[in-house]
Amino acid sequence: MDQLYSPQQSWLKRPVPAVIITALSLSTIMFVDSITGPTANLSILYFVPITYAAWSLGRFAAYACAFLADIPHYADQFILAARGHHSIATAVVNIVVRLLVYAFVAEVTLRLLASRAEAKQAAQELEVANRDLQNTYSQLDEDIRAAGMLQASMLVSTPVSVPGCEIGVKIAYAGMTGGDFADAGTIDSRIYACVADIAGKGTPAALFTALLKFLLTETIRRGAKGADVVNRVNSALSRVLPPEKFVTLFYAEIDPATGIVEYVNAGHTEGLIYRPGTDVMQEVPATAPLLGYRDLQTVASLSSLQLDPGDTLVLYTDGAVESKTLSGDRLGKELLRQIIRRHANKPAQEMAEAIAAELQAITDPAHCDDMVILCAKFTDR
Repeated sequence: MDQLYSPQQSWLKRPVPAVIITALSLSTIMFVDSITGPTANLSILYFVPITYAAWSLGRFAAYACAFLADIPHYADQFILAARGHHSIATAVVNIVVRLLVYAFVAEVTLRLLASRAEAKQAAQELEVANRDLQNTYSQLDEDIRAAGMLQASMLVSTPVSVPGCEIGVKIAYAGMTGGDFADAGTIDSRIYACVADIAGKGTPAALFTALLKFLLTETIRRGAKGADVVNRVNSALSRVLPPEKFVTLFYAEIDPATGIVEYVNAGHTEGLIYRPGTDVMQEVPATAPLLGYRDLQTVASLSSLQLDPGDTLVLYTDGAVESKTLSGDRLGKELLRQIIRRHANKPAQEMAEAIAAELQAITDPAHCDDMVILCAKFTDR
């Protein structure tokens, strides 16, 4: 049937050829039927002109063809009745039944053709919708890639190092963009390091990392230090973040001359200090509520700790412990501590990259989360 719609055979559906073909086929069968009489049953052959008329000429022609196809049967039935094979009533019933069969063939053909036309139209509409969807997806993919490139250009990408202290950062997003954030730089004679996690995932969260980067940079540029940096950033975030958004943040300032670290942990995952001399792993818990809630008055204050030469402060986001392995288990804090110990002898940047690589190697890609690893290592001057 599909071939009848090809350009080479479209003439079969033109009215004049269709009428001629229908008339010739119907008359030929009727002629043969008249010759054979009631001794041969040719009723199934009439399906051909009926279905062709339905396909090429429509409902009226199909039913007209069905009526005409039953005419030879009239004669056959009355001949049989005259010969005493059955009664007149039986002959009438047989004629009506045959007519209904032909009408049924015509109607089924018409409905199949209508269903085929609807299916063809639906397929065309689906194809158009699919093209529109592909175009939308392509545009969205370009937008996400652009957002990813913008985000990558804003986040710290090179190690920060001064005599006495070095900082390495590795950021690994589950997709092309994410809501995890890391930054590092210098404030006068000190180094600052910051890791944050914006609620949510993907491009929406990535847009807020751009905001956080701007707020942090601008606040430090204006001379803020310590807890004042966090409080000013929180004040700005509280005014612009949607109600469902919030930020956890670990902000630290390190004095490379003394190893003293002054920090604020605003609702973020605890930091870890690894002291290889004693093989001690020390937690640095939260010291302030999370940031960005209008109804939560966060006033951060500084806490401090001491790093000795060789000690490393490791800051990370929850993807480093909450992503799942291929077996379905969460990575967990204990595994992270073991990995930190294994790579503690490396420079800060190599250490951050090695920790992230080992975690990613055992993480199920279908159940991974954004991940940031920041290593701040205190060294001999």
